[in-house]
Amino acid sequence: MRTYRHDYQNLIGGGLLVIFGGALSIYSLKHYRLGQVNHMGPGMYPTYIGALLAFLGLIICISGLAKGGTFPTLELRPSACCFGGIAAFTFLVGPFGLVPAIFALTFISVLSEKKLGLRGVLALAVSLSLISVLIFDVGLGVPMHIWNWPF
Repeated sequence: MRTYRHDYQNLIGGGLLVIFGGALSIYSLKHYRLGQVNHMGPGMYPTYIGALLAFLGLIICISGLAKGGTFPTLELRPSACCFGGIAAFTFLVGPFGLVPAIFALTFISVLSEKKLGLRGVLALAVSLSLISVLIFDVGLGVPMHIWNWPF
């Protein structure tokens, strides 16, 4: 494998973060009211998160210029598994509830790499489900179904 003067993986990843974060900040500033720190508007959080993403992406780009590396190869299986997990969560959370959607997300996403065994995947899915229920249902009181079996 050929070594290059710059780490292109960091350059590409950091550049994507700069683009996504900048676009998020600009969109939020144009379409939502920013408000003030003591009375935040709906645009404050996405604007600042986008700016933070862009700033961190810039730092990653600078670190990619400072060191050498190899050119990244595109692997379809990990990308397909991650996007498939997100799509499964999106389509399952409404009709089935939070816990089954998190289980589907975890099992599909873990297919990208086979480092975890079945016990590890189950432990991860149970812990993610428990943390999500504690945060969203108990802590924040978000009105969503935890378990909704439509059959």
